[in-house]
Amino acid sequence: MLVLSRKENEEVLVSRDVSIKVVGIFGNKVRLAIAAPGSVSIWRAELDLSDASERDSCCKSSTRPAALCQ
Repeated sequence: MLVLSRKENEEVLVSRDVSIKVVGIFGNKVRLAIAAPGSVSIWRAELDLSDASERDSCCKSSTRPAALCQ
């Protein structure tokens, strides 16, 4: 794992096509902007469902990103 310090308006390049920019710092919260092509799925880690049965039932409601339903 790479740990970096960034200030507001500073950016991290993940690859040639993906960047993460700090757009705001509010107390203990950081607001990030992620730029990536449409073919790259991005979601919050807490939405990643590792249990297949939970994932299947969740995907039926079609409220999750399609990448989580695979």
